[in-house]
Formats: sequence, C-alpha cells, structure tokens
Amino acid sequence: MIYAQKLTISSDTQLPSTSIQDLPVADGIVKQVFITFPGGLAGLVGVRVRFRERVLWPSNADQWFVGSGETFDFVENLKIDDRPHAFILEGYNNDCVYDHAVYFHIAVIRESADLLSTVLASRPTIGVFESGLIG
Repeated sequence: MIYAQKLTISSDTQLPSTSIQDLPVADGIVKQVFITFPGGLAGLVGVRVRFRERVLWPSNADQWFVGSGETFDFVENLKIDDRPHAFILEGYNNDCVYDHAVYFHIAVIRESADLLSTVLASRPTIGVFESGLIG
C-alpha cells in the first residue's frame, strides 16, 4: 500500500510555528518514503515526519528536509503497530508571499507479506536457464 498526502504550508509560517497534516496508515512495515519538493521553493520550505511526538525523518530531530525541485527517497524498515496509526507531517515556509506544497508518499506492507517474501527468498531456487526450461 502506498499512502500519499500533500502538505500545504501557508506563506510566512516561520519556526517555531508550523503547518501540520495527519497521514493515517494501516498496520504494517514502512518500506520506503518519498518526499517531493516542487521546483521554485528556493530552500524556503522545510518538512519533517513525526509519529506521535517523536521525529522519525530526518533522524536528527533538530533538522528538516529542505529542497527545491527534488525528491528525497529512502528505504526504511519501521514496524507500525501502535494505534493510532498516523504520521504527522510538519512544515514551515519562510516565503512571505506564497503558499507552498510538499508531497509525501509512504509505502507500507503488511507484516505477513514481509514474512512471506523472507521465506520465499530463503528457499533454494533453480534458475530457468539451469533447469533446461529455456534454451
């Protein structure tokens, strides 16, 4: 499952004030995170992701992802089973004129699906060439 959420941050939302948007997800394991900054932000917008009060991404809680025309994507292996299941998207905007948006995509798989892929990966396999099935 891939969850998507747009975080719109009003102009002149400067720290310590922030815009906040919840991103509810199902039980499972977070496998990948994408944070996309459209072009033209000129480094004026910063975002981070929390789970309850703990800052998850970036890992150093006193920092923010800042970008313009780029996507931050990273692999994760975070089990989510504590209710409520909602990430808190948080951002600031030092642009005094324009509102800006940042886009979040979080891939979550069910724990049973992850277990199945682990079991299948550990089984010995015969390649199609070695088996004689393909020429």
